[in-house]
Amino acid sequence: MKKPLLRQLIMLSKRILYAFAIQLIFCSVLLANTGKAQMKSISEVMVSISLDNQPLSKAFSQLERKTDFKFTYNPNTIPLDQRVSLDLESATVYQVLENLIRQTNLSFVQINKNIHVKLPSGSEKTISIQELEFIDIRGKVSDASGQPLPGVTVIIEGTTTGTVTDIDGNYSLSASEGDILVFSFVGFESQRISVGNQTTIDIQLIEDARSLEEVIVVGYGQINRRDITGSVGSVNAEKLNEVPTASFDQALQGRVAGVNIIKDSGAPGGGVTVQIRGINSINGNNNPLYVIDGFPIIFSQSANSSGLAQINPGDIESIEILKDASATAIYGTRGANGVILITTKSGKKGRSDFDFQMFTGVSSISKLPVLNTLEFAEITNTLDINEGNSPRYPNPQSLPNIDYQEQIFQSGMQQNYQLSYSSGNEKSNYAIIGNYYNEEGVIRNSSFERFSLRVNANHNVNDRFRIGNYLTISRTNNDLLSTEGRGGQGGGIVQNAILRPPNAPIFDETGDYVFNFEEFVGNNPISLVNEPINQTLGFRFLGNVFLEYDLTKDLKIRVTAGATSNFQKNNQFFSTRTFQGRNVDGVGTVFSSQNFNWLNENILTYNKKFGNDHQINALIGFSSQKDFYESQSSTSSGFPSQDFLFNNLGAGSLNIAVGSNRQQWALASYIFRANYTLKDKYLFTFTGRRDGSSRFGADTRWGFFPSGAFAWRISDEGFLKNSEIISDLKLRTSIGVTGNEPTNLYGSQSLLSPNSPYIFEQNLIVGVSPIALANPDLGWERSRMINIGIDGGLFDNRLTFTLDYYNNLTNDLIFSQPLPDHIGLGSVLVNLGSTRNKGFEFTIGSDVFVNEFKWNTNLNFSLNRNEVLELLNNQQILRGIGPNISAVSEFNLIREGLPITTFFGYQVDGIYQTQEQIAQSGISENVQPGDIIRRDINGDGVVNDQDRMIIGDAQPDFIFGFANNFSYKNFDLNFLINGVVGNEILNMNRYELFSMDGRNNLPREALNYWTGPGTSNTIPRPSARANFRNRATSFGIEDGTFIRLRNISLGYTFPTSMFNEKVKNLRVYVTGQNLITITNYSGFDPEVNSFANGGSGVNFNIQGLDYGSFPRPKTILLGLNLTF
Repeated sequence: MKKPLLRQLIMLSKRILYAFAIQLIFCSVLLANTGKAQMKSISEVMVSISLDNQPLSKAFSQLERKTDFKFTYNPNTIPLDQRVSLDLESATVYQVLENLIRQTNLSFVQINKNIHVKLPSGSEKTISIQELEFIDIRGKVSDASGQPLPGVTVIIEGTTTGTVTDIDGNYSLSASEGDILVFSFVGFESQRISVGNQTTIDIQLIEDARSLEEVIVVGYGQINRRDITGSVGSVNAEKLNEVPTASFDQALQGRVAGVNIIKDSGAPGGGVTVQIRGINSINGNNNPLYVIDGFPIIFSQSANSSGLAQINPGDIESIEILKDASATAIYGTRGANGVILITTKSGKKGRSDFDFQMFTGVSSISKLPVLNTLEFAEITNTLDINEGNSPRYPNPQSLPNIDYQEQIFQSGMQQNYQLSYSSGNEKSNYAIIGNYYNEEGVIRNSSFERFSLRVNANHNVNDRFRIGNYLTISRTNNDLLSTEGRGGQGGGIVQNAILRPPNAPIFDETGDYVFNFEEFVGNNPISLVNEPINQTLGFRFLGNVFLEYDLTKDLKIRVTAGATSNFQKNNQFFSTRTFQGRNVDGVGTVFSSQNFNWLNENILTYNKKFGNDHQINALIGFSSQKDFYESQSSTSSGFPSQDFLFNNLGAGSLNIAVGSNRQQWALASYIFRANYTLKDKYLFTFTGRRDGSSRFGADTRWGFFPSGAFAWRISDEGFLKNSEIISDLKLRTSIGVTGNEPTNLYGSQSLLSPNSPYIFEQNLIVGVSPIALANPDLGWERSRMINIGIDGGLFDNRLTFTLDYYNNLTNDLIFSQPLPDHIGLGSVLVNLGSTRNKGFEFTIGSDVFVNEFKWNTNLNFSLNRNEVLELLNNQQILRGIGPNISAVSEFNLIREGLPITTFFGYQVDGIYQTQEQIAQSGISENVQPGDIIRRDINGDGVVNDQDRMIIGDAQPDFIFGFANNFSYKNFDLNFLINGVVGNEILNMNRYELFSMDGRNNLPREALNYWTGPGTSNTIPRPSARANFRNRATSFGIEDGTFIRLRNISLGYTFPTSMFNEKVKNLRVYVTGQNLITITNYSGFDPEVNSFANGGSGVNFNIQGLDYGSFPRPKTILLGLNLTF
């Protein structure tokens, strides 16, 4: 299955390269098209116009919209508010102007395509036509050093007539004496030149410092992009807005090299996994640190719920992703997994805008093809005959036929409304953003709703003193469903919908739900959709204020204080019509948690240039942060009425559980960074952070995380400075150490449990007992990062590229070390073990500008190799999804020399075709022709645990993203393709679906089951003795390679001349998401992860596991952006 898709990938890759080659040709050789202005007289142009007592300005705007003419006038002298009336059909523009003259005291002069409006010089009002002669103009455009600039746009101002310079910077076009030529080029300031009587106009464009010195956000400051010494990826608001979505992480997918974003669930507001340069920790945290306007935030994640969905994507101005030690070491103990910096919007100087954005759309899902009742009965009857029994369904036509997927799926809906106001001047700027988002999922009764409000403000008190605030509040409401598979009665909606036999009724004769049916043991998916109540309400407040004061010209201090409060409440109720509540008169649970976190940072920044060759930018500071968390939960059952729900747990006759929890942590930090630039081409960065954490003992509480980096701007050296091809070339390297805190806040301390009753003198005594042994030497997981990179630009930066190699070694992994039995405790946390992630990242982008056509492309490619280098006592670890799962319990092997994502199980070598083949195999287990062949690794004739082997790896060979943006005049088109190649998926649904034992439904592919020698070597015969149902085998391993059209959008921006001056911009668009996915994977979606509880009780994210995951839908959206 893997080879055909790989061949398709190779062909597609070739096509992408061909497209890129075409674009490079555009970049390198831009042919100039000479334009000649075509002018018609106002006596020749026909128009129809109807106005009833409307302002004169309305008449001008209608004529501009219906013709190619533009009106010019002095608004201080022309009475634009004077009322006029017109009712002309197929009249010339001259006749329209005659009508206007009769109603106003004006004269009109046509000058080519402009109609100039003026007050009459005397008592006579006139209409005149001045036809200017065209002049053939030639010239050359160059930069400040005299180098020719190809691709410069040259346009006659106020028209669409123009041309573009050729490879030597030459151009030619025709214009009249009164015209103004506008020269524009990316990275240079535009220039306006009056034609006059010139026939040759040579011009030198000046570099636009604002364009060249693009500023990006880094930890505790900003830096010019060209001066970066580390590895940083950026995505601005324009790119984020191309993907209308509930959560910004979805807009990042496929856009930044080295960042793998996996949508764990298609549920509204569903979980997401973000990996930057692989997986570092085996038992610890692998999530990046999120910093919003300088405030570090920890977001909770689960299969169906993501804390990232609390943030409105429309609030975001830019996102920077810090990947290497030079960029992340300043975050010390929390930088090992990368850092994502989020900057929210503020007002712009000189602008005041109301902005309204909205989109709405529908989502759908494709069903998995499973058997109908007649097909299911055929296979089940065959099974019975194979087992020597009578057919179970002698009259299948009389059986019900229920499509359970049809019963649970629906058309989803999304709607988003955002209204904002922003303004700015020399002293202040602010932005106020209100947002409402609502999504109904493709599974009935699943939904996500968010209200948010943001207020950002900055004010310059005087030339030296600045203050500001970043404030946001959000409220979310998430209706959750049990979609993740858990086997048996705990199975989720999706799993039960595809496994439940099609002849199993939904209700019995009394109207109650039918759960188990014949040999099928499972939940009723319709009950799971309709009956349980599982609502999570969330409220988050995040506020951050700063004071900034210039102590001297070169030295400033910034004091920041902030706080965030996060409240979550989950209400659950399982009535007597659910499996969970049917035998206990309903079960209700209320869980609530409160989290409060405060932050104070004090940063001193020094920035000074010494002469022409030396510049220092340094900062030093202190940061302190503290977090408080508490939770309460109550569960009750035995309700006299199901109407109580979770509103009155005291009404239940049995209080099953009452619990509470309180914990806190603190972090104190000293911060230092120094950037030194020599001759603007040799750049040095030194960073250090000393963290003190409450999570460790007194002897190991403090840790130091340093980094150093060097960059050499080779393009500024004499041998390249005058290159006509190389515009920019910089070599950079960095090395440093970052940390990763344990998720266990008290792992270094002894812990006591109150639930330790014992018998003493025949009495039950309730007390406490130790459950964990203290380890005062427990410390951070430490990652040593090495990075080597090249940044380059060709053809005046029309073509840019970035190449990085990294090698990250993570030491002191936190493991649970078993203790001798006589100690009485199971284990203690220790630091021992290491992993490595190394790989390459490559990004190439280009820009094409030809007159009014623009084409921007970005292609990124990432390759990561993960390896476990050392484990405790060279042990191997087998992980699964816990003993509460009725299917496969252990399948993830952690062993030295292998990736963390290794799948482990039995190798399936096809189907036994004959009895002779079975005899020759030497297998002693009870198998028959038509049963699967499990490989006997050690050849002892018995297939058992000793015969398990490596059967797959969830780690992809490489990932890529390919983004294109086109615009022509008022139309724009953009699309994003991303792909994951070479990974495997453990499809646990497949084990159940192909059980062939008559318990549950089967995929349509099962109709091609083995019926005799040579009929099938992949699908076994129907048998009650299926020998792989509860074992991890390669039968469930599938190629997870996919290429997806992640997003495609077509938009149109209306000309502002269609509206009055109050409307600044109006764009409408249609967007499609996930419309095309090329894959060989047989499940709903190859982009899957399942959250689970490991056998050791450690919660971890299992990459590449599909066990009834919430399917990802296809979506069509219509949207509107209005600025006024």
